[in-house]
Amino acid sequence: MMENLENVRNLADVVAKRMEYEIFDIKSHKRGRKMIITITIDNMKDYVSIKDCESFSKELSPLLDAEVSLGNYILEVSSPGLDRLLRNLKDFKRFTGRLAKVRIKGEDGKNYVLIGKINECDDENETFALDVNGKIQIYKFSEVTSANLEVEF
Repeated sequence: MMENLENVRNLADVVAKRMEYEIFDIKSHKRGRKMIITITIDNMKDYVSIKDCESFSKELSPLLDAEVSLGNYILEVSSPGLDRLLRNLKDFKRFTGRLAKVRIKGEDGKNYVLIGKINECDDENETFALDVNGKIQIYKFSEVTSANLEVEF
């Protein structure tokens, strides 16, 4: 199945580039006799809508049917969501000014949860600044154990 998943990823990448999306994640698991393939797409210019997911699915499905022997499968296409994961410094930079929940392992070994606006990022030093209640502090990205955007109302 790993070889098939690699073929799925290759085809998904081709369709994503053509439609100006990026593949955020691809997962698969079995449910009964069916293989469930979940592809998360991202739009670097905007949010991903349900219509975007639908269009991507309609483009990719015939290619999967023709070129990858998956047997009985279900294709699910989704967006990263409003509370999307921030997986790297590039994501932090992209969402500068947005509210984020960041889990950090401090130098004391303790875990801390911070909620604040991403203020700026420094690629050279691999750091980011977070504005928590008006107080701006700089953190090393290497200290981050997980991070995601917070939904703002």
